[in-house]
Amino acid sequence: MAALAIGSVAMAIVGTLLSNMIEQFQTTNDRLDAEAMANRAQTLLQNVFSQAVDVQDTNAGTIPAVINGGAPTPQPGQILSFGVNDNFSFKQISDTPAAWTTLAVFQREGNGGDPGKLTKVGVFYRRPEATNPNTMGMIFVVQSNDAGNPMTPSTAPGLTYSSEYIDRVTLLEMTKHRHPNFDKVVSLDVHVQVRYQMGASVGLSWCPEADITAATGSCKNTVGRKNIDRYFTILLRNNLVHPVTTNMASTAVSSEERVLGDLYFFQASIPPGQ
Repeated sequence: MAALAIGSVAMAIVGTLLSNMIEQFQTTNDRLDAEAMANRAQTLLQNVFSQAVDVQDTNAGTIPAVINGGAPTPQPGQILSFGVNDNFSFKQISDTPAAWTTLAVFQREGNGGDPGKLTKVGVFYRRPEATNPNTMGMIFVVQSNDAGNPMTPSTAPGLTYSSEYIDRVTLLEMTKHRHPNFDKVVSLDVHVQVRYQMGASVGLSWCPEADITAATGSCKNTVGRKNIDRYFTILLRNNLVHPVTTNMASTAVSSEERVLGDLYFFQASIPPGQ
């Protein structure tokens, strides 16, 4: 009997240790996935926004459905802000009443390997849902050479889970910096927060921390989780400050001027997965 009891205790201990090891393994795997996604967010957004060729600063809190009709002019691209310090901020679900938000629509250098031609870009955010804490926030980046396609979440070409995307997003902030003399964006500060879960047995939640604290909807503070933050600045190095038809800001010479003066950076294509 004593041997049986000792054996039972030993088996219980082994089972507990094995369960803890599995939990730790799952947490480590999820953390590595989250770190990779945070790095990908910086790389992908840096590659796309840095090649934008004509993005104005002003917007009315919404983004036009169609950008430029596929041509380089005349309509500049836009990056969303809500009019406060040129900032878009998603810290809680109520910050974006609609599930989908169009963050930016513009054209970038690099069209299918043909330097000097432009590609239409749409950047979209799908926020987490208060009624379904298993729905994670996602940033989609869609690029298209089709002049006829509007860049909205419902009609953007290629807006699927096979598109370029960043998932696990629980917080997103973007702050634009305007040229001192012209209505053009010079740089963009980005704060992206992604999450990993502390083992599978404790449940999942992708709600923002503010909603978990406030117990918004089904967002409950009952799961193990940790967040990873990435802060980075993107220089819109190709952005057109003003066209050749007007004088430069620094001289009386009539010449095209971009964020870095007369420098223009060609980029034929963004390799898949970058």
